[in-house]
Amino acid sequence: VESILQPIYRENRNWPKLIEAMEVGLKHQDDPLSRVERILEIAQLWVSEIGDAEQAFAAYSRAFAEDPGNTQAREELERLAAIQDSWSALASLYQQATEKPLDGSLAHDLLLRLGAIYSSELQDNERAVAAYRQSLEIEPSDSVALDALQSLYSTDGQWNELLEVYRQKADQSNDAEER
Repeated sequence: VESILQPIYRENRNWPKLIEAMEVGLKHQDDPLSRVERILEIAQLWVSEIGDAEQAFAAYSRAFAEDPGNTQAREELERLAAIQDSWSALASLYQQATEKPLDGSLAHDLLLRLGAIYSSELQDNERAVAAYRQSLEIEPSDSVALDALQSLYSTDGQWNELLEVYRQKADQSNDAEER
């Protein structure tokens, strides 16, 4: 039925009915990659044809939840978060993803981005510090995380923690003068 209705809905530009038919088809889709592709298509319809950024964000969130490594879902979520000021929802998505088993580099990237969102968008330095410190557990020599912690600790007057960051940086430096 879905394969019969979709072309009709597309031709008639009946986007809500098309999305509804696609959602029904999604319930019968077992292949994870195909599911994510379908959800991304639904999200794109919400944003480009219907103009509903909130529904698009929800659909991209579903795609991200199924595949946190999907670049398109992440980029669109970040774009929509900026438009709708839904940084808190995005931070929650990223936080939930990092609590599941992920590839180390993906977890590291998500934690770095989570730290930046907490710091820059939500002004929550405590959570930003936690995200950056967690990213350092995966990649101990990451200069982005260390620089971010240096800035946060300096801003918050956390001198002992700042000293520890300087020690970590010095330990990693090959330049004797820099140490």
